[in-house]
Parts: sequence; structure tokens; C-alpha cells
Amino acid sequence: MNTEPKSPSSALVYNPWLHRLALFLTCWTFLVVVIGGTVKSHEAGLSIPEPFIFHWIKDWYKTPNLKWEFFHRMLVGVLGGGTLLLVIAIQFFEKRSSVRNFSWLLLLSVIAQAVIGYLTVRMFAHPQTSVPHAALGQSFLAMMASMAAILSPSWMGSTASLTEKNQPSVRNLARANLIMIFVQLILGAALRHDDQAKAFLEGREWVFYSHLLAHFIGAIAVSYFLARVIMRVFREHRHQIEILKPVKFMMMLLGVQLLLGMAAALLKILALTDHENASLYASFPQPARVWTATAHVAVGALIFLCSAVLFVRTHRFVTPIAEPVAAPLNEVPA
Repeated sequence: MNTEPKSPSSALVYNPWLHRLALFLTCWTFLVVVIGGTVKSHEAGLSIPEPFIFHWIKDWYKTPNLKWEFFHRMLVGVLGGGTLLLVIAIQFFEKRSSVRNFSWLLLLSVIAQAVIGYLTVRMFAHPQTSVPHAALGQSFLAMMASMAAILSPSWMGSTASLTEKNQPSVRNLARANLIMIFVQLILGAALRHDDQAKAFLEGREWVFYSHLLAHFIGAIAVSYFLARVIMRVFREHRHQIEILKPVKFMMMLLGVQLLLGMAAALLKILALTDHENASLYASFPQPARVWTATAHVAVGALIFLCSAVLFVRTHRFVTPIAEPVAAPLNEVPA
């Protein structure tokens, strides 16, 4: 492949404090997502029946379910303050207007997540608010990881970008993979947050199995798109560490995620079909089911994070081949 220097890179200046803050908030957001998944796995979302936690500070540790929900909300509060600090710092110290504008999206996302979280409590964890709440949390993680990648020293360096010779470009493949993983996250959130236990007790098992089938088809689609990305990167970009590293992580995590997904589905089916204890397991899931489902959420979040980092890096380290321009219809070849 040919190499072309990335001309704007010489004007970029690395700010270590901005980068470190973005990295810290990325890790913190991942912790928020994992604890949020733990809250749902424990069915603890309404253990604090009000949007705020002021009246529960003294008793937060006394009840197991209340403890998870309290911890989740505390983490979210710190994340909101840290995001505001990052956005303000970027406005002062970052020269790229595109990065400054992108930082506002982070702040708007945190505000939207807080509003949806408030509505989730007010609407008693209804799927119409719970599913967007879960999806937006994952989206914010991807955006924060992307910001950390954009502020990194490798992005600021003078590394040359590679010009591709094949279509579709790795950038388009990474975009399709990112979109498919996001769709799969929504399907997974619908599977987790819709009230399948109530449906089973009422004889409407098809509600659960339809969600499970959609999520299973989504897993096949994600595997297909990710396989295309992996093959392209290992064939043409194996010497670009910035492109190769997130793909390696996704490749290793995919198998783990599929196994966790099958285990979580099996454990949930066993719990829902246990007619003697179905109502009990709906409110107090077994520990194996709790931690398998939570691990499934955590690994899925890591895959989505890596896919977002890969996508933004393809805009810095890869130059796609120019697509052929179609000739006008009224032109007749000589």
C-alpha cells in the first residue's frame, strides 16, 4: 500500500491532562455501565423509589438491592461532574473546532441520560424508558472512548495514513460493524428490560422467545460484520497498530461474549420455566444468573467500545480509495 502523510497532524498539540481525564472518564463510564447491568441483574432498579437519593444515604448499605442502586447513582453523579469538567477544559485548551463541538454532545448525552433515568424511576422501570436508558449509557461509553482516542498522543503524531486499494473501505466496514453492534445492544436491552417473568406467569411465553430470537439473529449479524472487519484488517492493516489493536480485542472478546450469551439465556429459561419458583426468581434472581448476565453486559460494552475506537481511528490512519464516478446517462462511449 501507498503511504500518505497526514498533513494536519503537524499542527496538533498533545495535551496529556485532557487525554488522561478522557481516559479516566472512559473507565469510569464502563464501571457505571457494569454496575447498571448489575442493578438490572439483581432486579434492584426500583429499590430506591424516588429519582434522588438524599433520604437513603444513611441506610444505603442495609439492603443488598438498595446498595447496588445507590452505588450506581453515586457513580453517575461523579460521571456527570467529570464530563462537565472535561467539556469546559476542551473549550479552553483544544484548538480543533470539531473536537470542541463533539464535546458538547458528551454533555448533552449525560443530561439526556439523567432525564431518562429520572423518567425510568417515575414510570417504575417501564421498558419504554429502561431500554433507551440502557442504550444511551452504552452510546455514551462509546463516545467517551472515541474522545480519548482523538486526544491520544498517537492521534497527534505524524504517523502516515495508508491509502486503501479495495472496496468497501475498512472505514465503511467499521461503520457497518458499529451500527450492527448498537442494534444488537438495543435488542439485548429489550430482552433484559421487558417483563418476561410476568409474561410467563400469564401464559405469554412468546414475548420472551421473540426477544430471544431477535437477539440471537443479531448475534449472528454481529459475528458476520465483525468477521469482515477482522479479515480486512489482518490482510491489509496488520502493520498499523492503531487499527490492529481494537480488532484484536474484539476478536478475543467475541467468543467469550457468545458463550456468556448462551449461558445467560439458558439460565433465564430455566428460571422462567420453573413454575414453582418463577415468581420468586423474578424478584430475586439466582447468583449464577446475576453474574453471568452482568458479565455479558460488560463484555458487550467492551466490544462496542473497541468498535467505536476502531471507527474513529479509520478516519485518522486510513485514506479510503476514491470511489469511481458514474458517467452521465446521456454520454455515449466512443
